[in-house]
Amino acid sequence: MESQPHESLESLISIINSFRAKLPAKITDSVVRLNALILDPDKESRRELRGILEEMGYGTFTASSIAEAQNVLDSVRKLSVVVAVPRPDGGETITGVNFLSELKNKNPDMIPILSVSFAESEDAVGALRKNILGFFIKPYNRQEVISSLSELLYLHDKHNFVSSLLHHFLGRVEEWEAKYHK
Repeated sequence: MESQPHESLESLISIINSFRAKLPAKITDSVVRLNALILDPDKESRRELRGILEEMGYGTFTASSIAEAQNVLDSVRKLSVVVAVPRPDGGETITGVNFLSELKNKNPDMIPILSVSFAESEDAVGALRKNILGFFIKPYNRQEVISSLSELLYLHDKHNFVSSLLHHFLGRVEEWEAKYHK
């Protein structure tokens, strides 16, 4: 005898609630919201990457120039990820690579990522020598960005990564419950 969709839904909700109850409180209570800064003069690229990062649960800030990025840095307490292009506007005196490298030196917990087009791939190789942890290639592939960033976060801070992942998952479950479980 096949189960009815309603019974399957109830069973799934029961399994999720059981899983939630078994999680240690220190994991679910210690989630720190991750913030990201995107430094790119191209408005469409900023919008596209912002959408991907927000889908991953990040608070996002954007800047089109080094000066705008500095203003964001002055107003945001903690940035987890900074993504910059090799040659942002206002970068005559400082390149995106040097900007990221300086930020990493000031804040070792921050993950610097260079965003390059295929034609700028030589910049990515040089960036790795300057303590830049990774790079994204434009045009952005949503799955590659999510996968690359997830790997970087996991390698950088396993506990916070797992906590954030669970928190994000449980948030999605609550949205799903509100929408489908009446």
